[in-house]
Order: sequence, then C-alpha cells, then structure tokens
Amino acid sequence: MDELVEEMPNMASLTVSSSQSWKIMVVKGEEGITLEDGWEKFRDDNNLAPGEVLLFCYSGNWKFDVEIFSPDGCSRKLEDTEEEDI
Repeated sequence: MDELVEEMPNMASLTVSSSQSWKIMVVKGEEGITLEDGWEKFRDDNNLAPGEVLLFCYSGNWKFDVEIFSPDGCSRKLEDTEEEDI
C-alpha cells in the first residue's frame, strides 16, 4: 500500500463487471485515502445500498476492478449500459 500512496495521482478509474468505468478523485488525508469527486455518481449509477460490500482489485496505474456483493454475500451482476463515463 505504501507504494500506491507514494505514486498517488489525483484520479483513479473504477470499472465494474459491465465494463462501465468512472473517474474518481482520490485524496490522501491523515486517516488514509478517500474517494471524493465522482464517487457519488459511481454510487448512484450502481444503486449501492447499505450492507453491500465492494471488492477493489488493483490492476495497475490507479485502475481498479470493482465487484459488488449484496448483503447475502452473492456477487451482483450489473447489466451493460450504452453510456460509459470515462
């Protein structure tokens, strides 16, 4: 994790199983790294709900594949959409 923080850019890319991507601003603070501008759109576009768990898999260059799990532990499959936010 230390090498990630040292190389930290201002933006990260989050991609879900539908291959849709979002650019999210990342900010390093005293308590760690937070996702800011763009996070709300990611949350809303994916209909995230309380109790769901996100698994972030780092694929290099501040790109993350994100898998969403429902509260029962099952992976949520997201439908492809025509619009992509890159």
